[in-house]
Amino acid sequence: MADTDNRNRPEKKIISRLGKNLVDMNLARTERERIREISKTTKTSIKAVNPKIKPSEPVDVTLAINPESKVIREKYKE
Repeated sequence: MADTDNRNRPEKKIISRLGKNLVDMNLARTERERIREISKTTKTSIKAVNPKIKPSEPVDVTLAINPESKVIREKYKE
């Protein structure tokens, strides 16, 4: 009975994992495009959607795009 169960077939698991990765990649791509569009229109800052930050407070877009960047790490070093 285990032979007919789709969950026990390794090729099914690989295909489902690949599908999930593709969905994640598409979501990340659309998020990057959205940030790129926002940064084009507002030059250097975007207004945050996060409720903890006041909407009038600008947010550095470069930090949102690549938090591991060397320039950013030096800029925000404590």
